[in-house]
Amino acid sequence: MKRGERTMLFIALVLIVAGIALATSAAASVGFDMPKVLSDDYQDVERRIETTDGELTDIVVDAVDGDVRFDVAEGNEILVVCSERRGVTHEVSLRGGVLEIRRVDERKWYERIAVMDFTFLRDGGITVFLPPCYLKNVEVETVSGDVELPDGIKTDELHVKTTSGDINAVSVQCYRAELSSTSGEVRCKYMRAGELSAETTSGDVTVEASTVDVSLAVKTVSGGVELRSISRHMWSTNYDIVTTSGDVRLSASDANSIKIKTVSGDVRCDSMGPMDFVTSTVSGDVHIDAAISMGTSPCNITTTSGDITVEGE
Repeated sequence: MKRGERTMLFIALVLIVAGIALATSAAASVGFDMPKVLSDDYQDVERRIETTDGELTDIVVDAVDGDVRFDVAEGNEILVVCSERRGVTHEVSLRGGVLEIRRVDERKWYERIAVMDFTFLRDGGITVFLPPCYLKNVEVETVSGDVELPDGIKTDELHVKTTSGDINAVSVQCYRAELSSTSGEVRCKYMRAGELSAETTSGDVTVEASTVDVSLAVKTVSGGVELRSISRHMWSTNYDIVTTSGDVRLSASDANSIKIKTVSGDVRCDSMGPMDFVTSTVSGDVHIDAAISMGTSPCNITTTSGDITVEGE
């Protein structure tokens, strides 16, 4: 190494050390405490609310980075368990039949820097234990947390929105459900809905062993769509599935009309009953089982470069 290069390297090291010292001094002057920041951990905090039959009608949960889960409580008591740490708490209230859970973040600016905040690797979620009840509306919104909706949720309206978290709905009963995630997956199983809408950008959508009475709408960009064993009760059920590059798989599902549209994704329908299949593709291959192609209910499948395959039961 030449003398000039060694000199430049020495000057660079001096400037780096000086910068670190200056930053440390500035942070200390505003109360920055690195050991204290790194030592903070989440603790579960319980909040209990006594209710009477019919008092609880709506639930609104506004979270950020924690998972949101629902479970069944014992008796008429609502139990909300929130993972909290210094500066990050939750407001829990029941007013006018509406249970509201909102995250409150009062941390200093330096405590929000992810590189310093190793507690983001730990669980910081919300679990809501509900007594048996029928609700009018459930709204859950989070950024990076998953949302778990297990058996026991019965509501007229269900609205769940996440950015990178997954949405899992199991044995949920509702009239209208709107489930939305950007990169997370949406999974529904044993669900009973009048209208079901699922939308993602890159996450997959899976609906299986469920009943949809009126409409099932799925929209993705690159995520795949899989519908298995979807039945209808007594109403006219319509499917509307739109993807860009995601594949679509439909199996043993019953509807009065089906519309599937994709650009480069493949479409495969298995165990289908007789329908009036109308297909359109530019460069993809098409195969339709002749034994089921004489039905009256319309099934329109459109692709640009994707293949289309339809098989009977």
